[in-house]
Amino acid sequence: MKRPTGHSRSSAARRPFKLRKGVLLLLVVGLVSALSSATALARQDVDTITVTVDIKPGDEPTVMDPRGEGMIPVAVLSDENFDAVTIDPASVRFGANGDEAAPVRTITEDIDQDGDTDLMFLFRAGQANIRCGDTSATLSGRTRAGRAFSGSESFQMEGCDSRDIRSGH
Repeated sequence: MKRPTGHSRSSAARRPFKLRKGVLLLLVVGLVSALSSATALARQDVDTITVTVDIKPGDEPTVMDPRGEGMIPVAVLSDENFDAVTIDPASVRFGANGDEAAPVRTITEDIDQDGDTDLMFLFRAGQANIRCGDTSATLSGRTRAGRAFSGSESFQMEGCDSRDIRSGH
């Protein structure tokens, strides 16, 4: 069959596009890796246990001073759904995002006087990354069985003025 005049195709346009085997393999591996990561993140969110935390137990309302030094006590309270004693203290982190400070000390005690054993962690204030303008902090970690957990509490900020809030100090 003859082509109409004025409509010529180059020889490159007639050849089908071919992927090299290595490039195709990289694309497939990248796609599988991305799907696997997304699935793991979704599973982690679903499997994360929400726990009750009490920042500065006995301090109601909880008041934080970002310029404060010393220790911040944070309790994980046991209840019918979670036994705080199952926590792996080496995995625990606390701060503005829940991944900043490692505990300096762990205390086993019935913090809320309800008859079960709770855990209280002491964190260095300067390592928690709590700044003016923050309104909550998070404690996160894993149990000895490997289950992720997380809990947050809101607080009031003290010792900040409008310049501190803008600069994050």
